[in-house]
Amino acid sequence: MAERILSAGKQGKCEQRFVIKFFTAQRETPINIWRHLRQVHKVFTLSQTAVRNWVCHFNADPTDNCLDKPSCGSPRTARKPQVIQRIHRLVQQDARRTVRELALATRISVGTCHKILRQDLKMRKLAARYVPKVLSAEQKQQHVDICRENLEHLHQEPLLLHHVIAGDESWCYCFDPVCKHKSSAWLGRGDACPQSAIRPRSQKKAMLCVFFDDTSVVHYKFTQKTVNRFVYTKILGRLQEQIHRKRPGLWTPGYGRHQCILLHHDNAPAHKALLTRARLVETGVRLLRQPPYLPDLALADFWLFPRLKQVLQGQRFTNVNQLKDHIGMVLRSIPQREFAEAFGEMCRHWQKCIDCGGDYFEGVRHLRPANPIVANP
Repeated sequence: MAERILSAGKQGKCEQRFVIKFFTAQRETPINIWRHLRQVHKVFTLSQTAVRNWVCHFNADPTDNCLDKPSCGSPRTARKPQVIQRIHRLVQQDARRTVRELALATRISVGTCHKILRQDLKMRKLAARYVPKVLSAEQKQQHVDICRENLEHLHQEPLLLHHVIAGDESWCYCFDPVCKHKSSAWLGRGDACPQSAIRPRSQKKAMLCVFFDDTSVVHYKFTQKTVNRFVYTKILGRLQEQIHRKRPGLWTPGYGRHQCILLHHDNAPAHKALLTRARLVETGVRLLRQPPYLPDLALADFWLFPRLKQVLQGQRFTNVNQLKDHIGMVLRSIPQREFAEAFGEMCRHWQKCIDCGGDYFEGVRHLRPANPIVANP
């Protein structure tokens, strides 16, 4: 129906031009010509301005045949092979060029340039992810070797995870502002966007040193200064006392596979110091190897500290003692199931590291409860 009306309108316009040309030759005024057309064509009549323009046209060129000129076909597109290749070369020269800069360089529209990038070149623009260190090929291979060694060790000893105690340290603040993602809120149509002032972290803080196994927290200690090799050695001595008290069957000095605990911590200077290693050798503690520059494989870094600080964000504590009491309450409230899932997630992270060729991968902040890899009791 719409196509029929459209074709009738086009045919009527052509007929009206012949009528306008006839009355123009008769020296009729444009308004009288429009009135004659109005009586016949009704709603399809040309406007008075159009009739006046056609009268001027026929006065200037009486030989015009009144027919539409042939169209040039579909509009030309800028998505030509040479344009696509030029954009590809520009992106290879500087991958940080914007779409507008590429469009100006090739003299095409921004929309067409965006279609070439996404549809023809199959490209997408991503922001760089900040990492602790740009890894070399040797370091990536070292990560893969360590993860394979740990997985083989776990395969040979199914009860290995029950002998692992993970530990690390991190600063906790009396006030830590919430992140931008956490401050988002649901709004209705027309509601104003909420605003929040930028607030710095509190100057009052405490260093938390925590050690835990696959069941609960074994020992935690607060200090007011950075942990060095002397402080860490003292903390290891208190950890040994807590293991004797809380896990009496776990600590048995010796070097046999089933005779001692495995300590898992990162490669911080205090952890790699000669004094620390001598203390571990003296007490008969073995180390579960941790790849350097890879926090995605440290239990405290990818699970415990993010979980703890997510609770602390946005809360304000009047003094450090109140902060310490709240942290202790949060650590004691973590269920045993989450500790077991965290150790199972560490095993999955070892496999992810191998699959990624020893490179960085996104750490899982929220553990998946389905099918956790937990050693059989």
